Amino acid sequence: MLPQHQEEVVLLPEVLKLPFRYKNILYLFYYEGYKINEISVMLNMNENTVKSHLKRGRDLLRKKVGEFYE
Repeated sequence: MLPQHQEEVVLLPEVLKLPFRYKNILYLFYYEGYKINEISVMLNMNENTVKSHLKRGRDLLRKKVGEFYE
C-alpha cells in the first residue's frame, strides 16, 4: 500500500484520463467531497446514473492502477 500522498500522485492523473462522464463524477465525489445527490443536481442526472458512473469509473480506475496496490 502506498502512502496517501503517493497514492494521490498516482491516482489523480489516471482519474483525469478516464472518459469524461466517469472522471467528472469521480473527481467531484473523491476530490471535491460532494455527495451523490449533490452531483446529481449539478450534472442534471438521475442519482442512479451517478451511482452507476461512479462504480464503472472505479472499476476502470482499478484496472489501470491495480498494480500499485498489489
